[in-house]
Parts: sequence; structure tokens; C-alpha cells
Amino acid sequence: MHAVTRHLCLCLALLSMAGSARAADELLANPGFEAAGGGWSENAWGQPGPAFTYADGAAPHGGRRCQLVRVTALPPGSGFIYRQPYTLVAGHTYRARLWLRSPDHAQVQVMLRRAGQWYEPAAARLVELGPEWREVALVGGFGGEDTLGFLGVSWRRPGTVELDDASLTDITAETLSLPTPTAPVDQRFFGLHINKLGSHNTWPALGQATLRLWDTGTTWDALEPKPGEWNFGRLDYYVEHVRRNAPGTRVVMTLGITPNWAAEAGARGAYGGKAAPPTDPATWRRYVRTLAERYRGRIHCWEPWNECDYGGFFNGGPAAMLPLARIAYEELKAVDPRNTVLTPNVTRAGLGWLDEYLALGGGQYADVISFHRYPSGRPELDVPEYHAVRDLAAAHGLADKPVWNTEGAIEHRAGTTEDEQVGAVVRTWLVQWAQGITCFAWYCWDIHWPEGTSLGTSLTGPELSPAGRALARLVAWVDGWTMTSRAVTDGLWRLTLTRDGARRTIVWRPTGTAPWLPPADLGRCVATDLRGVEQPIGPDGLLVGPFPLLLTAR
Repeated sequence: MHAVTRHLCLCLALLSMAGSARAADELLANPGFEAAGGGWSENAWGQPGPAFTYADGAAPHGGRRCQLVRVTALPPGSGFIYRQPYTLVAGHTYRARLWLRSPDHAQVQVMLRRAGQWYEPAAARLVELGPEWREVALVGGFGGEDTLGFLGVSWRRPGTVELDDASLTDITAETLSLPTPTAPVDQRFFGLHINKLGSHNTWPALGQATLRLWDTGTTWDALEPKPGEWNFGRLDYYVEHVRRNAPGTRVVMTLGITPNWAAEAGARGAYGGKAAPPTDPATWRRYVRTLAERYRGRIHCWEPWNECDYGGFFNGGPAAMLPLARIAYEELKAVDPRNTVLTPNVTRAGLGWLDEYLALGGGQYADVISFHRYPSGRPELDVPEYHAVRDLAAAHGLADKPVWNTEGAIEHRAGTTEDEQVGAVVRTWLVQWAQGITCFAWYCWDIHWPEGTSLGTSLTGPELSPAGRALARLVAWVDGWTMTSRAVTDGLWRLTLTRDGARRTIVWRPTGTAPWLPPADLGRCVATDLRGVEQPIGPDGLLVGPFPLLLTAR
């Protein structure tokens, strides 16, 4: 990508010096566009590139001045973003606001985005502007590590836009104090992928009650290799395995990929099929109806597609996915109204894709918002990314729909000690539960990441690893309990759970170990770790570190 940037040196200088000249909580330089160009610049690319000009706006929303940007040409393969850079601190959640209007109804996407590869958005909102001022607000941030990013406006087509009264604030403390989930958690919150049934027939004793089918040889191209010629053996095998071992388990079936015979011949290949929509939607309708009827009462949860923002799985874009999701929803609900239909899921780079999909009306064809996030070695840093998905759903009027992370795992080493590594695995579920995520499916029981922490000791045997045993104990700790409060104070996380008048508390510190004196409201209590070992509470308190502890009444 070739970037043309104006006033970059001025921008960086303003960012470093602006603290004394603006409100304490405002992170942008020149947020009101009162100084010509100061702090703001364009990112333009393509050969040929876009054509654009700048001018003062005619009637500011606030203050004495606003910025007018006119993009008169946007050739194919080119792009234009008007932006201000800012380094987003890992684990911090930000709220961005910007007032916009357009006399010629420009379409733009407002975003918090990574400035470098892979250019993931931390938050995005697609808007069709009009002549009246309109505020666009979005929330997000990045986990893992500090990220050079920006607040920007991306033009989707030529048009004139006026910008004023921008803002970027750190709302981390506000995010961590939001209300906790109000419903009891159950074992369906704990999801898993098992990909290699047949080479083994293990049902891990983790306490999981959700199984997602992906990388299991059960995609559309495998089930219907030729028109009307069905091969249900592999999918039957999985469904029967669940029935024999854990009949209450919720199965999530992912419906793509398009068979070669159903897609355009030149479409990109994917998993033996095609990363493209079928040329005839009737073939898709027949496929969905066939599965819905055959597995009625045995599979209740359905995802239309896997990671559809990634061109290697789907290259049609949100507008091409929408009719497929509508057909799937219609057929699945017609066969069994109890079926739960998810949105097509997206990767962490796909918030802009999901935003556009929901703007097109995709939310009406789903009961659940689905996304994928592979947690970092410190799951607490990923809070802004979970919050961004929920904020996006709420922005489209879907705040009442559950949000599921249907694929993720810690791929990299989380700390140097076993307690740090095992604690991070367990905390991936605790942190997501605290953020209102209602299902997380670990990927994968029988695929072990070289630098990750596995749940089993082998790819084919039933023996649990230390992380697997700790996870099973966590399931026992929380199954049937409601999280009634969450406090994050001086680096210590404290979750309060209740059930039938009883109360228990889970505490940990993401990094380091330090004493903590349980408050008097807990009364006389006993602390137990994830191995089932009681931990002493001395005069100076309880040593709390990255290995969560359960406090219960003595």
C-alpha cells in the first residue's frame, strides 16, 4: 500500500505536545479542526490514486471552523482515508466520536484501525451521510500489544464530507465497571472443537457442553460432492459420538464451503470447494433444508459460514452473504423453530465486514452474533476487542442478542511457569464471561499449538493436561452460578458469584503475585486453587497471582 501523508511531522509533534493544550481526557490533537491540517492527514493509495481537495466548511458544528474534504475520484483499487494517528495501548478501551455531514450523501466508514499490516479495525461504523450534522460514535481497542493506529474516515465512493468536533477518550475504567451478565452460566458456555474423530474416539472430560464442527470434514463440498449425491457418514459419526457420550451437548454446525460444481469455475479454491457463493441460490436452499430435516432435534445451532471476511473462505462480500444467510434462516426455522441461527462469523480483522453486513440488515436473520478471537497470553488485555463486538451489535439495535466467540485458543506461550500458562487458559473463559460473551469454543482438543498450552496430553488419548484439569475444575466452580459483580482494582480481578443465596468469589492477578486481604464482607472463608489445594490466608492476607483462586464460606 502506498501512503501519501501530509503534515506527518506536524501531526506527530502536535500529538506529543498537545497534552497541556487540551482537556485532560482528550487524546486527539486539534479535535475541533480549528487549526488548518494540524494533527490530521490523508492516507491515499492506488495507481491511479484518488483525487481530493481540502477547504474550510461553510457552517461548523462547533467552534469557528470545520474541515471539508472533497474526494472527486476514487478509481478501482484506490482508497482514501482522512485520519489522525494515535498509539492504542494494549488492553485499553477507547471511545471515538466524530460529527459528519455530506451535501451529496457520501458513504464513509468511520474507524479505529491499525495503521500497519494487517490493518485490522478495532471498531468500525459504515454510514450514509446527509446534509445534516450526524454524530458517529464507536468503541474499541486492541489486545496483545500496543498498536500504532488511527481514528479515520474512509471514503467508500466519491463525495464531499465535512468533519467537526472529533474526540478520542480512554474509557478503560468505565468498561471494566459495566454491569455483569445476569443469567447463570452453564456448561454450554464451555465449547470445544474435536477434529480428528476416527483416529480416536475420545470425549474429553472437561465439562464442555458445546461442540463446534469445523475442520471436521463436514463442509458442504464434503457432504454433497456431486449434485444430489450425499455423503453423510462423517457428520453422522460426529452426531452419534455426541449422543453416546454427552447427549445434552449443543452442536454448532458450520454450513459452507460451496462445492466446486455449485460455484463459478474460476472461483478461488477453499477446503476442496470454492470460496464463493453458489451460482444458483436454489442449490444452497436445498442443501440447508436437507441438513435441517435430517438432523432435526440433533443439531440445534447453525452458522452460515466460517470467517467470511477472509477471502480464502468467502470472496463475495457482505452483500453476497446476506441472501445466503436469509435462505439459511428461513429453511432452518421452517424445519424447526427451536433452531438457533448465528451470524456468519468473522475474524478479528472483520469488524468492518460485520458492520457492513449488519447495516444491510443481516441481524434479522440471526439469533446470535458470532465472531472469532484467539486470546492473547494475557486474556485481560483482550477486553476492548470483546467490548467492540458488543458495541457494534448494540449500534445496529442488536444489544439483546447473545454474542459467541465460536473459535479461539492461546496460540503462544503465556508466561514461563505452569501456573502462568494454565492460569491464562482458564482466564480466557473467565474474562469473556465477565464481558458478556456467552459461549467460547476452544480450538482445538486434538490440534496442539507449538507455542500454546494444550488441554490434553496427546492428540488421541483422553488424559487431561494440567490446563485441561484446571479447566474441568473451573467448570465445576461456576456451573449454575450467576456473576453478580466484577471489580478490577490495583491489578486484582475479583468476580462475585451467587446461587440460591450462597456466594463465592474468584480472584487473580494477571501478572505478578502479591498479598490480598479478603474484605470483611466475605466472612470466614477458605481459598482453593485450580488443583483443589487449599491456600493459606495469613495475617497479611492471601497470595494472589495469575492462577485463579476460589473463595468460599468456611
